[in-house]
Amino acid sequence: MSAQDDTLKKRRSAATNVADGGSAMARPETTGLAGMSSAAARAPAARPVAGKSVVAAVSGRGGPLNLRQIEVFRAIMISGSLSEAGRLLFVSQPAISRALAACENRLGFPLFDRVKGRLHATPEAKRLFEEVVQVYDGIRRVNDLAQNLADDRSGVLHVVSSPSFGEYLVPRVITRFRIKHANVQIKYRPLTMDVLVPQLLLGHADVGISMLPPQHPSLETREIGAGNMMCIVPRFSPLAELRSVRPQDLLGQTLIGYGADTPLGMTVSGFFETIPQALPPAIEVRSALTACAMVREGAGVALIDSYCVTPGLLRDVVVRPIAPSIELKIHVTHSRLEPLSVLANAFMTTFRAVVRETLPSVLPKRG
Repeated sequence: MSAQDDTLKKRRSAATNVADGGSAMARPETTGLAGMSSAAARAPAARPVAGKSVVAAVSGRGGPLNLRQIEVFRAIMISGSLSEAGRLLFVSQPAISRALAACENRLGFPLFDRVKGRLHATPEAKRLFEEVVQVYDGIRRVNDLAQNLADDRSGVLHVVSSPSFGEYLVPRVITRFRIKHANVQIKYRPLTMDVLVPQLLLGHADVGISMLPPQHPSLETREIGAGNMMCIVPRFSPLAELRSVRPQDLLGQTLIGYGADTPLGMTVSGFFETIPQALPPAIEVRSALTACAMVREGAGVALIDSYCVTPGLLRDVVVRPIAPSIELKIHVTHSRLEPLSVLANAFMTTFRAVVRETLPSVLPKRG
């Protein structure tokens, strides 16, 4: 074997050792971004021949590049020289030279030509670099997203609720929530109970808000507050003079009520059990919001949940407590099948705070 053949064999062996993460690079004495140590930096480097690629003497494909080698290649492309690439990655120039030789050995084609002491990227290197840029852009986006998720700054939050909460409470909660989470997109839908539950079960909603707790083993419900059933009457109604409204006071009134299968219909049915005669609604509606609109137009009187009572409603109608009182719980529900997201937890915390602040100030005082 000639001296030249022996030299080429040694270079091929050194490059292969670097490519496969040999012992020289495995000892983490002073590890940079490329994972190369100071021990590797002290080893002799393969010297490129003028006008030739560093792979010219180390031919043969050895497999795909690993992430460490891609990082070295990117650093050389960005900096334009081996020494500057070493500074970017906090390793020595000989370590960069060895890593580049390993890259070209694995690929089986040259990445750079050295002309008059300067590195010139080959057309193949430029094509590869376009892909590497996209990879690093993707990594940056992943890291940015991870940071945003940790800081609750971005994402999409799906919220559903009973219609009553959409009149005042949910808009107020969303407004407060977005002060700290301005980049979060919120998709809100007011739904009846028979539609709300499937949305949670199917994973189409992160959080559901309702008066009645949904009954399903795959759902977890928390009680976060309570309101009351109230009676609203037109300002010209004789009931406006009362301090509180009893079941017998509604006899002879045009009652705006709810279907027996609705949450409010089931709730108010017990209120009328103390009077001997049935009191069916003269006007039957499906939601408290519709009942409020009817009373505003003077169509009759209605029992509504206090979540519908807004400052605007108080200007148009008279709101009175009922006796005996009926407490209405606020329930927040989410799926047991998946952990609650950071955003959903933050939304529930905001909702709880708004409930504590809002309901006492909106409800009219007794007496």
